[in-house]
Amino acid sequence: MPVLYVDDAQVYYRGNIITTRVYGVSTQFEEAWNWYLIEGRLFSEEELKLKKNVCVIGLYVKEELFGIEDPIGKMIVVNRLTCKVLGVLSKRGTTPTGRNLDDRILMPYTTIMAKINHDLKYVNSIRIRFEKGSDVERLVEEVRKLLREKHRLSPDQSDDFFILSPKEIIRFLVNLTGTLVLFLGFSSVISLTVGGFVLANLFLLSVNERKKEIGIRRAVGGRKRDILFQFLIEGWIISVVGAVLGFVLAVVGAYLLTFIAQFPIKFSPVAFFFAVLVSLIVGTVSILNPALKAAKLNPIEAIRE
Repeated sequence: MPVLYVDDAQVYYRGNIITTRVYGVSTQFEEAWNWYLIEGRLFSEEELKLKKNVCVIGLYVKEELFGIEDPIGKMIVVNRLTCKVLGVLSKRGTTPTGRNLDDRILMPYTTIMAKINHDLKYVNSIRIRFEKGSDVERLVEEVRKLLREKHRLSPDQSDDFFILSPKEIIRFLVNLTGTLVLFLGFSSVISLTVGGFVLANLFLLSVNERKKEIGIRRAVGGRKRDILFQFLIEGWIISVVGAVLGFVLAVVGAYLLTFIAQFPIKFSPVAFFFAVLVSLIVGTVSILNPALKAAKLNPIEAIRE
C-alpha cells in the first residue's frame, strides 16, 4: 500500500480549526495496518481511481471538529480542499513517545498526489504486510532487490531508501534498552555513591554529638559490639525507609506516566527486593567506619567531653 503524508494540514469545519497530519492511503488500509473503522466506510476503488475528495477521520479529529455531532456525510476543508467525511477510525491511543495516533485524516493517495502535493510520481513510503507464517527476512531481501532494480542502482552503490522490518524494530529496541540500562545503571551508581557519602558524614556528626551518650552506655556495661550494632541498626533502618520511599515515588511516577502518556509499566517484586538489598549494602559500607569509631571511644574521655 503506497503512503503519503502531509504535515501540519489546516482542517476547518464551521468555525472549528485544527492542525493535523493527513495520510494518503489505498483501499487496503484496514488490512495493511489491522486498523478498522467504527463508523461509516473507507473509500472505494472507484473513488481512489477518480481522485475523489473523500476522507476518513481519527477519533481525536472527530471530537475536536464535531463534538457529539455525527460527522458522516459532512464536508470539511483540508488545506483549502473540500472533502466529504466517509468514516471514523477506531481508537488507537498514543505512542510511547506521546504522539496521538487518533489525530489524523486518511484520504485516497491519488487525491493527495493530484490536488494537494501536485506530484504524480513520488510517494513517501510503501507498507507491505506479508501473510502469516511467511519468511519475512527472505521477502525483505526480495523487496530490497526489487527497489534497487527500480531505482537503477549499480552493485557498488548503497541503497537510497531504507526498509523498516520487524527485525530492524527489534534491533532498535534492543539497542535502546541497552542504552537505557547503561544510563540508568550509571545514574544509580552516582546516586548511591553520593547517598553513601552523605550517610557517612551524617553518622560521623552523630558520633561526635553523642559522645557523652556513648560514654555512659559503655560505663554501665555496654560492650563495643553493642555500640557498633546500635549505629548499624540505625543505618539499616534509614536505608530500608529510603528504599521504600523510593519505591512509593516510583509507583506514583509510573501511575502518572500511565495516566498521561498511556505508557505501560510493570513492577517486579524481585527488583524491589534487590533495591532494598543494595540499599542495605550501601548503608552498611557507609556507616561501618563511623560505627567502629563510636565503638572504640574511651568511655571516660567521652563522658568528660
